[in-house]
This record gives sequence, structure tokens and C-alpha cells, in this order.
Amino acid sequence: MNARLSKGEKGFTLVELMMAVTITIIITSLTVYNLLGELPKYRLRSSAHKVAATLQYLKIRAVTTNRLAWLDVNYDTADNHYFTGFVDEAPYNTADNPADYDAARLDFPDTIGSIPGFKLPPTISFGFPDGFSSGTGPEGTAFPGAGNFITTYGIGTYDTGTKGGYFGYRPTGVPVTNLQSNMTTTNIAVIYLTNTLGQGYAVSVQITGRVKVYRWSDGVWQ
Repeated sequence: MNARLSKGEKGFTLVELMMAVTITIIITSLTVYNLLGELPKYRLRSSAHKVAATLQYLKIRAVTTNRLAWLDVNYDTADNHYFTGFVDEAPYNTADNPADYDAARLDFPDTIGSIPGFKLPPTISFGFPDGFSSGTGPEGTAFPGAGNFITTYGIGTYDTGTKGGYFGYRPTGVPVTNLQSNMTTTNIAVIYLTNTLGQGYAVSVQITGRVKVYRWSDGVWQ
């Protein structure tokens, strides 16, 4: 096959090829930069919705098993922020054995120590976003004290050796707090998440059990 150019045809010059390659590299770099810039926001949003979905699922498990089901939130060092869920099979008001986690029927991808759960990405943690230092939280909830990322009576008062708190459901689907006394919650509970960019999301649970996700934007929860 004759690959020579016919008379009157012209190929690309070296300069033109270099310009085309340079433009392609610039466009690719901008695309990657934009994607990397959106990644922390995506991971934060995804983590918040995973917490919300786990809460809703645990409510279903409480009703179907006729047992208390609990969400356990843990935050300590930056690389040790995770949450898990279990059904109180015993019931001794805590996760006493692996059967409690198995009964939750959650597909736990991580193991923290000996506890199965969902570990937050390294850039995500339980906490408050930048600028949220006063005022009110989602749905008019009171601003929590330092380190209290779940705002309702009783949550976080049961110490298991790590910082965090519990939120659960009765077999009737009614929310409860505090593993020791299983008190019916009288306030809206809120779980806050943030990322290394200071952006924030919040997951609220009303006294009826309804779960809603909020985003921190322009100084307000939306």
C-alpha cells in the first residue's frame, strides 16, 4: 500500500503536533484538577448519606427482629472515626458478641480493632464545619457543646472507652437514646460530619424517627 502523500496533500508539522499535544495536556490537567477538587465534597456527602441510610435500615431491623437496634458513633483520633450498628440480641444494652452485629445484617466493609463497622475516609470526620460556632443547628436544634457531635439528651453519656454516642430504635420504631436507660428521645438528634476543607453535613433524626440530611452552605443548614 502506497502511504506517500499525493501531490497537493500536506501533513502536520512538528509545531502543530506539539501544540495539539500541549492543548490536550492542559485540558486533561484542568479536568483532573476539577475532579480532585470535588472529591472531598463527594466523600463528605456520601458519608452523610451512608449514616442516614444506616439509621433508616436499623429502624427496619428493630421492627423486624422485635429488638432494640443501635447506631454507634465513634470519634477519637483523626484516623479513628467510624460508625457501626447492631441489634441487641441478649439484651444487655450493648453489643455483647458478634451475633449482635450479625443480626444487624449490615455489610460492614471495615474492622476497627475487633469491631465491624464503616470507617470514615481519611479526609472525613465527625465534627463541625468551618463557621458553625454559634447559633442553631438543623431544624432549630441547640448548638452542641465542644466534642458533643450528637445533640440530644442521653446520647454520648455511655462511655465504652472511646468518644462517641448511641442512637437507637425500639421494636415499635420509636427512637431511643442512652444504652443504659433506653430513654425515648425528647429532642431532635443531630450527627455532624465535616471534611478537611471545612465543609459540613448533618444528619438529623426527629422524635418520630424521620431521618433527614442537611448541607452547611453560606452559613446556614440547607
